[in-house]
Amino acid sequence: MKKLLLITSLLISISAVKAQTKEDLLLSAQKAYWSADYRKAYSLFSSLDSTLHNFYYYDLWYYYVSAEIVDYYYPEIVVDTVKVEELLYRLVQSNGIERRWLNSKFTDDIKLHERSYWPKLDSIITITESNRCQPFIDSLVAMVELDQSVRDMEWTEETMKLAEVVDSTNTAKLKQLIEQYGFPTWELVGQYGQMNAWGIAQHSPEYLPHFLKQYRKAVEENNATRRELAYLEDRYLIENDRLQIYGTQFLYNVKDSTAYLYATVDMEHLDDRRISVDLNPMDEYLKRAQLGNVDLYTDAKIRAITSFDTLAKFLDSGSCHLFGNNHIKKLISKKAETLTKDDYQDFFSWLFKQVETGNYHLFDYAELYDEVHYRLFKTSYYGQKDFGKKVRIYKPKQLESRRSEIKLQSLELISNE
Repeated sequence: MKKLLLITSLLISISAVKAQTKEDLLLSAQKAYWSADYRKAYSLFSSLDSTLHNFYYYDLWYYYVSAEIVDYYYPEIVVDTVKVEELLYRLVQSNGIERRWLNSKFTDDIKLHERSYWPKLDSIITITESNRCQPFIDSLVAMVELDQSVRDMEWTEETMKLAEVVDSTNTAKLKQLIEQYGFPTWELVGQYGQMNAWGIAQHSPEYLPHFLKQYRKAVEENNATRRELAYLEDRYLIENDRLQIYGTQFLYNVKDSTAYLYATVDMEHLDDRRISVDLNPMDEYLKRAQLGNVDLYTDAKIRAITSFDTLAKFLDSGSCHLFGNNHIKKLISKKAETLTKDDYQDFFSWLFKQVETGNYHLFDYAELYDEVHYRLFKTSYYGQKDFGKKVRIYKPKQLESRRSEIKLQSLELISNE
């Protein structure tokens, strides 16, 4: 009996090692592709093809592109042209194909459209595209255009409120479309349609968990993009004040072109995780994004701060432009809960300086001030915070003047919109 258990344990261990070896080999192939070492990528993908019979779409695409490049640029290496044709058929017969990918300078160089089997491939793509839900696709395009038109405006209090209205409207429409047609998979709306649905869902914190759950399932079924899934996973974690996994979420400050990476787990292996989900290595991403000064560790340092006094010293030591940082907001809100009538003015004078330097948001400042003022005096100071009931305004005749002093929009203008 003991001998049988030992043999069983050994077999399980060997299987685990083999599975891990395939995973490592796949990551090595992905890394080789992203570093433009196409000969190595082709070799590794070829060796994996006999054991991983169902490549994820993008890995199959990397395999195909590597094969074409090796065949075109390295004549000393013999590439099985029958295999290349087979890879193309596997690609176009999948849900993920987009015609525009096969209409490019690369495909012109390799004369793909002059090959004898191209008409058959073209007809398969045509059938795939005709089976997609065009009304769903068109609706998603219109929704994203509306979403981006708002976000291309100067980011002010008015545009923030407008964005909230647009996001709410788009989310409701997306839910309706999903109920009517189904979840926006590659099969249903194509990769570009799915990317549009993703862009809408990520601007809806309330709907994001439900959308994320369905998106995970679609990726498992090779019917959705794992790159966009990585963004959704990270955004969900950040929204819930947790460390992100793939390093996709940044804090940006347009005033001085700085960007801060939200705190991320295991930075040492970040690029491995990014490459495994079809994201550029971080250095390459930063170059392509043409960002200014990028700090990958400031947010992690702030997360290590546990007391308000330590936070205040950190913020006073220099402008970080971190007004979107949830950890800062949490520590400041916690401090605000302890304020008395004697010290609240000093605290908010300090906090407004943080607003001016970019470390705290004006609207958060005004809402927090109202919360404290209501707790201490039972009145609203800026009329900014909705307490869910009619609240008496402190010196109402001077309200608009107080709002103007800190550059808040007139309540009268807001009510007329």
